[in-house]
Amino acid sequence: MWSIMTYQKFNYETFADVQKQAEAVGVQFHYSDSPAMLAAQARVHHVSVPNRIVVQPMEGCDANPDGSPGELTQRRYLRFANSGAGIIWAEATAVTPDCRSSNGQLYLTEKNADAYARLLDQIRESAMRTHGFAPLIVSQLTHSGRYVKTNNTPTPVIAQHNAWIEKEHPLPDSCVISDDRLKYYEEQFGKGAALAKKVGFDGVDIKCAHFYLASELLSAYERSGEYGGCFENRTRFIRNCLRAAKPAADQNFFLTSRINACDGFPYPWGFGVEKGEGIREDYTQVNALIGVLKQEAELPIVNITVGNPYFNPYVNRPYDFGPVEPQEHPFVGVSRMLEAAAAVKQAHPELLVVCSGLSYMREFGGRIAAAEIAAGRFDFAGFGRLALAAPDFADKLLHDTLARRECCVTCTNCSNLMRMFRPAGCIVHDRTLYKKP
Repeated sequence: MWSIMTYQKFNYETFADVQKQAEAVGVQFHYSDSPAMLAAQARVHHVSVPNRIVVQPMEGCDANPDGSPGELTQRRYLRFANSGAGIIWAEATAVTPDCRSSNGQLYLTEKNADAYARLLDQIRESAMRTHGFAPLIVSQLTHSGRYVKTNNTPTPVIAQHNAWIEKEHPLPDSCVISDDRLKYYEEQFGKGAALAKKVGFDGVDIKCAHFYLASELLSAYERSGEYGGCFENRTRFIRNCLRAAKPAADQNFFLTSRINACDGFPYPWGFGVEKGEGIREDYTQVNALIGVLKQEAELPIVNITVGNPYFNPYVNRPYDFGPVEPQEHPFVGVSRMLEAAAAVKQAHPELLVVCSGLSYMREFGGRIAAAEIAAGRFDFAGFGRLALAAPDFADKLLHDTLARRECCVTCTNCSNLMRMFRPAGCIVHDRTLYKKP
């Protein structure tokens, strides 16, 4: 399902209007007559989660120079705590200083561990006061790969040359990471997982999404050596990272991954697409990968996403105002993300699955998610940009009181701020702190 459609901004007053437009572009959204399913409890690993709403990971570019949470980092996460969401999936945190995407990216170390522990305590205490429960909090560890920046200057680390991405700006061979260096980072992910457990996270996500290093290796068809070519080799890095993290896992701490189901690049430059011309989703390999990870690392939950925020941002984050005019109607992008999560759930019914892409649907997103969850197509509804725009979004979705004026307008400026190494937030609803780039 990859169609070129006329771009149209979100201007729908009723769900009937939404459905009419969805049918016109060849997709369908289910809709519940009640948000009640969002309030259903669930159990992740051995932890009870009070509802089915997830704050998705979003880099804020507001860490202190030592990688600890800055003042704005703390503010964001306390707002997430008070939102009413059952799970807070924390943003990408580098496993070593040379993995960072900016000087403002989080980086957890032994030296700043106390700062993370204090923030986690504050999140739980604030949520308990406001809602009577503490959210499940997941740490996301990453190597930024192609998007590494040293002192905010690009110093890309790549799995292989990618003719589709690099057709206008080819990178030197020195950017290609060696097998030995990959083995080093596997060890660092293991150490990072142990540290995440020490400071009080409930679980750790080894990020394998959005074409960061672990994600890009999944499509390293042209790479030689132990980490390229066949399926076993292309998945070796994420498998070994989780294997290195596994000693930290116990009844109180679990392993997981946010995974790209499809990259949106043509074969052989993208993962999760059919061979041949065009870009059509094929979830065979992502389901095979998840099956292996489930067996080897005992994942209780996965977070499913698609696309690349740098090279096809309309796929990753359907928008009304963005850097380029989308090549498809935004509803097509939203539907793709829902279908990707559903495909994983169908293949692995015993696994808990988090979806993405619902922020674009404004006040209708909660009812759409409730219908999808009730139908067993996935288990948790993930919201990113909406969490920045509306501090109490989860509580309002649960009670069906979210107004259009409170929603994210999908202007993409939160992402633009981060790419300019400025603290990222909502320039529309939080304009006293965040200014338009």
